[in-house]
Amino acid sequence: MASALGGVRDMRRDGVLTQNLVFGMFYRMPPVACPMGWSALLRSLGGRIRADEAYGFSTGQGALRWAFGVLAQASPERSTVILPAWTCWSVAAAVEYAGLRIALVDLDPATLDFEPAALAERVGPDTLAIVSTHLLGRRPDLTSHARLAAAAGAWLVEDAAQAQDPRAGPAPGVAVRMTSTARGKPLSTSGGGWLQVGLAGPVGAFARAWPNVPPAARGGEAIRAAKAVLVDGLLHPRAFWLPARLPFLGIGRTRWPDRIEVRAASRQQQRLYPVLAAGMDRLLAGRRIAALAYADALAGLPGPQPGGCDIPDYAPHRYPVMLTVPWLDAAPRVRARAAQAGVCGLYPRALSELEQVRALRVDGDAPMPGAERIARHLVTLPTHAGVGPRERERALASIGEFSP
Repeated sequence: MASALGGVRDMRRDGVLTQNLVFGMFYRMPPVACPMGWSALLRSLGGRIRADEAYGFSTGQGALRWAFGVLAQASPERSTVILPAWTCWSVAAAVEYAGLRIALVDLDPATLDFEPAALAERVGPDTLAIVSTHLLGRRPDLTSHARLAAAAGAWLVEDAAQAQDPRAGPAPGVAVRMTSTARGKPLSTSGGGWLQVGLAGPVGAFARAWPNVPPAARGGEAIRAAKAVLVDGLLHPRAFWLPARLPFLGIGRTRWPDRIEVRAASRQQQRLYPVLAAGMDRLLAGRRIAALAYADALAGLPGPQPGGCDIPDYAPHRYPVMLTVPWLDAAPRVRARAAQAGVCGLYPRALSELEQVRALRVDGDAPMPGAERIARHLVTLPTHAGVGPRERERALASIGEFSP
């Protein structure tokens, strides 16, 4: 045991680098953890159903698919949805399942937001909606995006799945705001998506469509909630080695959804949301401390830099860092040590590089250099409650090994 802890013994099977089990048991750090716990589950049993100001769905993917469908019915002459060229693949899949086309707009790596000139050039008479995304907690320029959408007669959809504080309502000019409470999001009920309608125009369309949404699957709510709490326990830094080593769980794997089901949120999801939201301020405070510590440490490094995140009150669920070299080009041993410290990428490829998206694109094979740079150079550092000074130091040391 002592000799195993004294260093890392790497093993290769079929050309894949794996880490010694004991090393993983003591040092593996989950990139994201949003605690639920038995106490929250018990409090939710007698809690209220979430108020009617939001439409609740079993998944964020289903919420977006339904929203795109409702907007398409309200504006049947339009069929194109503008997406950031680097964002969650599920957003693009929701466009596909809604029967719509995709127009990609490049991103500015310094802000993780649309490149302004490219967005202004792309919006046109075929545009149904612009999807403006809070990538890694960065608030997009919703004011400018809303102005462009209104001028073109399009809708603005605010993808707030990664927003620092998902409790906020739609910004002025936003037609509909989507919040996800899936596993790994800033506020997690282990599943769920919520829509808030922000403009008077689509209110009637959403209200008319809502009665046709299938209800949540019957039965098993208590069992599903208990499983969610057990999974939460495995996200503790001292336990994460177990789920991280089970390949069938697909942890850290980004995949194109095989299907997107539209169902209403379960009663348990609706009860859990206000219970967990009540502790959001405490979670934000901890994430803010971690983010500020990372920013201070990175200010003294010549290579890796904060990914456009010089915001005093920034409190992301993962802290973005732009490396000077592509992180996948590093030696497997370097990437393995970084993964052990909770460092990971996010979406490994820009949407423009996906075969599924190419079949839906209306703008051909236009290059997306900003999005492609982000996909290759951006990594994220953990900020959750299990991250203290020692964990932050280990994460920073591991990304310091990514050098030209």
